[in-house]
Amino acid sequence: YEGLHLTVVQDKSVLGRLSNTASNIIKRNIDPFYGAPTVVIISSVEPVIERLAYANAGCIAENMMLQATDAKIVSVIIRSAGAAVEKDTELKKSLMIPEGFTALFSVAFGYPTSDEQPEKDLGITISTNRI
Repeated sequence: YEGLHLTVVQDKSVLGRLSNTASNIIKRNIDPFYGAPTVVIISSVEPVIERLAYANAGCIAENMMLQATDAKIVSVIIRSAGAAVEKDTELKKSLMIPEGFTALFSVAFGYPTSDEQPEKDLGITISTNRI
């Protein structure tokens, strides 16, 4: 599909710059990428149907994350990465994101620090109704 672009980042200095910019955006002094060695930035052109880019990017992210899980690789969506890339024009240029594309978000990939990671209850529920 010509309307989407993936940028795979593994260069430590670029990951550091991306992390610093994203951490400033969320106003927290943390590494939003959790030290992951690989970050995939998903970018899109604005499609004819509004917000379709996010739906398409979400499908790509989900499929990458499912494949990663099968390979025992952990992953997490990082929303602030898109804003970080768009805020730092020099960073965006160094990432070679094509002209006319907007960075939406990213997925960070890495290996767990231990085999037994406790599951967190995020307390998230989705309201549902039945008609």
